[in-house]
Amino acid sequence: MRAFDRPPLTLSIVLPCFNEEEVLPATAQRLEALLEEMIDAGIVGPDSHALFVDDGSRDRTWAIIEDLHLRAPHMRGLKLSRNRGHQHALLAGLLTAAGDIIVSIDADLQNDPEDIPALLAKIDEGYDVASGWRVDRKDAAIRRNFVSRVANRLISRISGVHLNDYGCTLKAYRADVVQG
Repeated sequence: MRAFDRPPLTLSIVLPCFNEEEVLPATAQRLEALLEEMIDAGIVGPDSHALFVDDGSRDRTWAIIEDLHLRAPHMRGLKLSRNRGHQHALLAGLLTAAGDIIVSIDADLQNDPEDIPALLAKIDEGYDVASGWRVDRKDAAIRRNFVSRVANRLISRISGVHLNDYGCTLKAYRADVVQG
């Protein structure tokens, strides 16, 4: 998956979180196992980590993130002072991330964390950005899914860039693309 003539790159996985206490333990467990596997395989470096960005949650999300940080070596947290929305939390995480490669993914497991190595493989091929998409969305069929499909087609037609799901958070970026 990576060229062996260079040391493994550090990976930062950014997860915007808002009132995610129910799913965070499962998400963190899957990410910790995935990170350990990729580190052991030499795909990413030992400083790779998941950065949970708490977007002003009103439940125990931040307490869970703090506990994860204490118990799991690759779990980190960033707490925003108040809720400003998904995109703001995502941007805060992207700007805070310290990895050579930054992956964004939602904390609610609508995307499979095990898809991250496929995105990294595309980055390793030389791409600056690799994008995933939500195949089996768990949103309201007409209100969210239909509107999203129409918007995706419209954006593709206008921009000339064809993605299956522009609204999908699952993406991998070279850090210099994000920082620039």
